[in-house]
Amino acid sequence: MAGKYRHWKLETDGDNILWLSLDKEGATANVLSADVMAELDRILDELSAKTPRGVVIRSGKDSGFIAGHPCLSRRLRS
Repeated sequence: MAGKYRHWKLETDGDNILWLSLDKEGATANVLSADVMAELDRILDELSAKTPRGVVIRSGKDSGFIAGHPCLSRRLRS
């Protein structure tokens, strides 16, 4: 799974915990966008076959976790 994504870095530790780090390519901040969410969707589909013990989602940037556009966020929730 690792290395196949532009915006996400994946690592599994010795306790079978999957660490997902969001680091939006070409951006100074992590922005919630359609391509970031599409990659996350692919990752979650693959996880159904891997069954890690847990998943941690974190920022790969020092500037904060994630920013999103309200219209996109509403669309993703529905």
